[in-house]
Amino acid sequence: MESYGNTKNGSDDARLLTEREVADLLALSIKTLRNWRLSGCGPCRLKVGRLVRYRLSDVRAWLENARAQIRRTMRTNGIGSRPNGPANSFR
Repeated sequence: MESYGNTKNGSDDARLLTEREVADLLALSIKTLRNWRLSGCGPCRLKVGRLVRYRLSDVRAWLENARAQIRRTMRTNGIGSRPNGPANSFR
């Protein structure tokens, strides 16, 4: 059986977050998070009965994917590079 609380090694990636927690984490309104869910974007969600929950690991993975996509778009469009120097890092 899968545990959704803190694990023995201190990792809480499997912890289930509420809509409010995810909205706060992403600095969004709950309405925006719900609109993203309805349009098929945003982090993966779970239904627990009538409740919507998000795994912390899924939110983290979605954020990392979004960052990588922004970096690719910036490189493709030549954004963030200096005329005589290295590209600005988006880290």
